[in-house]
Amino acid sequence: MKRKCVMIFYDRINETSAADEISVLDEVEVISNALRQAGYAPLPFPFSLDIGKAIQAIQQHNPYFIFNLVESVEGYGQLIYFAPAIFDYMKVPYTGCKTEAFFITSNKVTTKQMLKLSQIFTPKWLSLSQGESPDFSAEDEHFIVKPLWDDGSVGIDESSVVSVKERKELLDILKRARAQTGKDYFAAAYIDGREVNVSILAGEILPVAEIRFANYPEDKKRIVDYKSKWIHDSFEYNNTPRKFRFKKEEKPLIDELKSIAVRCWALFQLKAYARVDFRVDSKLRPWVLEVNVNPSLSKDGGFLASARKSGLSVNETVMKIIESSSVFNSEDEE
Repeated sequence: MKRKCVMIFYDRINETSAADEISVLDEVEVISNALRQAGYAPLPFPFSLDIGKAIQAIQQHNPYFIFNLVESVEGYGQLIYFAPAIFDYMKVPYTGCKTEAFFITSNKVTTKQMLKLSQIFTPKWLSLSQGESPDFSAEDEHFIVKPLWDDGSVGIDESSVVSVKERKELLDILKRARAQTGKDYFAAAYIDGREVNVSILAGEILPVAEIRFANYPEDKKRIVDYKSKWIHDSFEYNNTPRKFRFKKEEKPLIDELKSIAVRCWALFQLKAYARVDFRVDSKLRPWVLEVNVNPSLSKDGGFLASARKSGLSVNETVMKIIESSSVFNSEDEE
């Protein structure tokens, strides 16, 4: 019997692609192996600004469904929603969140505005293009400067944490960053504390993970920057281990993190799988940094690590993503 085709859409890469972009090939391998094991015929397809080519490929192969791994288009995070929008247009079922969730959460300030309106703690912010939070002030404080649209700690290193004495000084920093890179930036208050990730699969919370900053010198900022995620031979990568074990007295904190993650799941109408990233300050108050609607499914990534900790294999996790994405019609399920 002929196997049903499942197309895997992912970011197109080339010889100039950075480490974070190249990692998608590991995700493609993970998903392809799981699909073959489940009896499907995987067909990877690189997504680019040539939308007509994507449409022609979908028409030609008529996939049973699409596994969506697209995180940016030609390096532009603000275009992440193009892929699911095309799938919607073609009326082909696909995995993961819907177009609207991608469109909203890809803009970090829009995400923070919605969190703020929902009374979910998120660090105060300042943006050149989208203003500032109602509680913004910049007197003798530390901020972390980030690209407005990019995920995966792209554009973030130790120099991203800045100390300013007034609003104008921070605005000037944002303007220089934009002039140097051509990208829009925003600044968020730097929370000096712990980094915690809460992954969600099919609406269920997976084991909560903390990123530890081991062997960090006293004067080194404890942030999950680009090196800690992608540069394997760096100090940062090798000294930010992930842990799942918490002290018994921290249960109220873990319960609160889970509760906030569930609220984010509902607020942004997430589906299938997602991850909410937190900082926890010295008073044990959780602050939502961002909501990731398409977390990496690479073998070494945090999402699959949390899934494994819950007792799920990689293939079982992939199948749960597929099943909870509602890609099957009622006839298929009978």
